[in-house]
Parts: sequence; structure tokens; C-alpha cells
Amino acid sequence: MSDLYKRVFAMDSGVADRWKKRTKDDPNQKLTAADIDAIVGPLLSDKNKISEGQGDAIAELMQEPS
Repeated sequence: MSDLYKRVFAMDSGVADRWKKRTKDDPNQKLTAADIDAIVGPLLSDKNKISEGQGDAIAELMQEPS
């Protein structure tokens, strides 16, 4: 598993697992609009607010690969 997956998983396992499924755990893969929808969409359809951990996980995925 990539370091990115591990970091994001520590913040929110659902976001991490959806990212891993879309990218095949490749931190260098650029996210498409469809990828972002698949990763973030389930959070937006929930009646609950996005948690701090989920927000942190999303922000981590939006960083440039190192």
C-alpha cells in the first residue's frame, strides 16, 4: 500500500478506500472529475456534515504528489 493511502486512511477509511479503488493505489494518477465524484460524492449525499477527518483526507488527496 502507498504512503498516501496510509495517510488518508488514518484520516478517513472510506475516502481512502474509494481513492484506492479509483486509482489502483497510484499516488501519481491525476484525478478526473469522475474520480472526484466517486470519492467525494458519497459524503455529499449523506445528511451529516463532512467531518474534520473527511475534510483533511480530501485535502491530502488534492496535494501534488511528492
